[in-house]
Amino acid sequence: MKPYPSEARNEVVEISRWAINDPLIEGVEFVNCTIVGPAVIVLVEGVSIINCGWDAPDWDALVWTIPDARELIVGAVGLKNCTFSSCQFRNIGLGVKESDVPDVRAGFGL
Repeated sequence: MKPYPSEARNEVVEISRWAINDPLIEGVEFVNCTIVGPAVIVLVEGVSIINCGWDAPDWDALVWTIPDARELIVGAVGLKNCTFSSCQFRNIGLGVKESDVPDVRAGFGL
């Protein structure tokens, strides 16, 4: 059983608290939430980010590039099969595998 709900709406979510027992958050729909850190999130698989905003001043401040050869990541919050719709991310970094950077960057419209 997950220690967090499968849906969060219109609330402030301290994402690192959700990952306190397991660094992977899976199968959650976030709608109109404020996701707060400090935290670095890693898009593991099946994550959609739709119509969301970030408080990072630019791409270089937001993204933490992860070398493709690196197999283990400690200290980040992994996300799998999650959807973020109309959310605001505050003090959140985004860990992205080096080979995925062009696709993720294009998804941000950059």
